[in-house]
Amino acid sequence: MTKERLLAVRRGPGSAKVHGVTPSERTGDQRRPRGRRAPAATLDRPSRSDRVEAIGELAEEGLAPREIADRLGLAPSTIRKYRRDPEGESERKRREDYRGRCRGCGRATDGSHGPSRGPQWCMRCAALRRRRWSDEQLLDAIRDWARLTGSPPATYDWSPASAPAGHTGAARYLDEPGRWPNARTVARRFGSLSRAVARAGLGS
Repeated sequence: MTKERLLAVRRGPGSAKVHGVTPSERTGDQRRPRGRRAPAATLDRPSRSDRVEAIGELAEEGLAPREIADRLGLAPSTIRKYRRDPEGESERKRREDYRGRCRGCGRATDGSHGPSRGPQWCMRCAALRRRRWSDEQLLDAIRDWARLTGSPPATYDWSPASAPAGHTGAARYLDEPGRWPNARTVARRFGSLSRAVARAGLGS
């Protein structure tokens, strides 16, 4: 850590700095891009290793965790976490263990919410679920699927999380996110997927 960087990390309370950046320094270029994780350097933010090193040096000076927290503008629990897990390996493992399984596509969901709190939907499927499908759009999607595949969609086709491994229809569904509604959405609107297929004029 450079001397200047360490001084930025060590800036005490009253500096109005948040993660090493004052409000007046927060230009448009320093803001995190919407919906994306930005590296610490992009935001002029001390990295985890910077924090760990600063915490270690302050601890060597005899400061208690609460005093270190006040000096760095962090919570005491954050100080203890960084000292206990400086590389973040335990935290990453816990987040991996806390991941849920997306009900839409079956992919792992975010594990940062704690045990048994993994989201039921991944970010992509959550965004797709917010799409407002009209009845006619749902029926058009069924007809579109039938034109491409030669038959109307079955439950496994539009519910890839429930489909067996290697299912062709589920793979097609996942290859074109947002193009097809989820079978659950169709069933809620029409009572069942088979009824929707019949409404689309494709029933046997």
